[in-house]
Parts: sequence; structure tokens; C-alpha cells
Amino acid sequence: MKHSFPQLNRRAMLKLVSVAGAATACRVRLSGQAANQTPAVKAIAAYLETLARPDGGYGWGDSEISHLTPTLGVVGSYRLLGQTPPRQTALAQYLRRSHPREIKKLEQERRIFDYQQVQALAWLGADLTEFSPKIAALTKPLAYLKQYERHGYPVFQSELGVVMSHALLGLPTAGIAESFGGYIEVRRRSNGSFNNTPATDGGDGHVMNTLRALQALPVLGREVDRKEELIAWLRTCQLPGGGFTHAPKPEFGGVDDLAYTRAALRALSVRGAGPTNRPACIAQIHTLANADGGFGDRAGWLSNATATYYALDALAALGAID
Repeated sequence: MKHSFPQLNRRAMLKLVSVAGAATACRVRLSGQAANQTPAVKAIAAYLETLARPDGGYGWGDSEISHLTPTLGVVGSYRLLGQTPPRQTALAQYLRRSHPREIKKLEQERRIFDYQQVQALAWLGADLTEFSPKIAALTKPLAYLKQYERHGYPVFQSELGVVMSHALLGLPTAGIAESFGGYIEVRRRSNGSFNNTPATDGGDGHVMNTLRALQALPVLGREVDRKEELIAWLRTCQLPGGGFTHAPKPEFGGVDDLAYTRAALRALSVRGAGPTNRPACIAQIHTLANADGGFGDRAGWLSNATATYYALDALAALGAID
């Protein structure tokens, strides 16, 4: 199963960190009657509840225990469906104690999990006061362990979770504007995209890193420039089948994936644009729906909470969730 994450290596981190989405992403508003009666909504909600665990959280389909990341995906999915998650009190309690450090000592601090806690609880409308001191103390990007990344480059999407957490908590950003702003800027490519490595290292951008940068820069009071170049770059990531890959015509891994599609669509939306072939994109997302009511990352893959959230958010970005 793709999203079991038995070990949190760098590649797994890069995949999961974008799950939460923009704090400012538009909420799809469905009437209570429509939310309760639409067969598709019922089917998705029924699938989400198969992931419910006794402790109040939600897990991966092949795991008996809850995990913060799929729980975030479930909360985000219910939000996009215009529904309140069941057992909301128990769910909020789980989220407050669900940081993986509570289960096992982590080799290195994982800031993405702090962000996932804050974002999920914010979606539930819960009190976030207890998280402010922790997030306020995070004032600069954290270098990655060099035994795993020889340059020690921080994990881009995870570190920018600090910026987004500041926004969610209403914390002042003056203390992080220079450190995080400069960190982002040196990772901007000439085409307007962003990646985990500095632009001077070469290589193209990545749609998931690009989305996170577009969300974080305005929080830091930084301008998002090269608009037309970036729109063109993002649109070139769309494949003939309608989905998106991580960069235009990449040398390796040039396949569509729901995480890439959702990131590209949200990034285009931030820029006030859409994909070149919208109908094909909508159709391709629907091909990822499974009989159990959930969505998989790629055609034929098993459903999971993250992919289900990505599918709904991608359709919302296209104005096609209904």
C-alpha cells in the first residue's frame, strides 16, 4: 500500500507534506440537503468511515492504528463535502495527541506534523492556543540530516508548514520573514517554479514544492512574480490523458499522479488560471474513483484518505466537485 509509510524517509516526506493544502483554499459550500442526499457524497463518506479507529482518529486502509496524516485527509474531505465529521469531540482529542513523537521518538524534528495538527484542528473550528508557543519558536528552516541528504537541504514542503502554521495561528511573521523568505527565493527557477534544492544547483521545479511556495510567499509579505512564465510551466505539466506529472517532460517519473494533479491545479488557481484541457482533467480524476467510494493516487491503485482529499480538492479547484 503506497501510503503506509512504515519508515519516514525523505521521499515519503516529500510526498505527504502537501496533503493539507492551502489554509486559504476556498471551501465548497453544499446545502445540508444536497450533502445528505447526493449518492456520491454518501459513498465517499461511507468509505471515510471505514478508516475510523477506536481512538477517534483515522488510519490507512491496511493499518489497524490511527495516523495523523490520513486523519487530516479525512477531515479535509468532509470539509470539501460540506459535512461535519462524526464524533468530532473524540476526533479533536485525537488530533491534539496524535503527533508521531508521542508514539515513537523521532530521529529528527518533523515540522510537517505540527502543521497537520494545526490545520486539521483549524478545519474543525477548534481552539489552537496551545500550539502558538511551539510554532512561534520555529524561526528558521531546519537542515536535514546529512547522512540522508549530503547538502543538508531542509525539506521544502515540510519547512514551509511553519509559515502556514503562523498564518493559521495568527502569529506575527516579522521574525520569520527574512529567514524563510530568503530560503524560498533561492529555490525559485527562472520559469517561476520552485524545488527543494537551490536554483543554482540546476534542475527544474516540482509542482508540489511550487504550490507550497505560492501559498507561503504572501504570508511572508513576498511578491509572487513571473506569473505568465509559471502558468505556462504548470500547463505544460499536463499529460495527454488529462492528469499532471511533477514537471514538464521530466527525464524520470513522467507519469500522472493525483498529488501532482491537485498541486498543479491549486497552483494554477492561485495564479488565476486553469489547465489547458479542463474536461480531460476532470475525466481523468474520475477514473481514479474506486468502487469502495474512495480514490486512489493512480488508476487501479487502492483508495486512501490522502488521495480522496486530493481528488475532492482538485475537483474543487476546477469548480467541478458537484
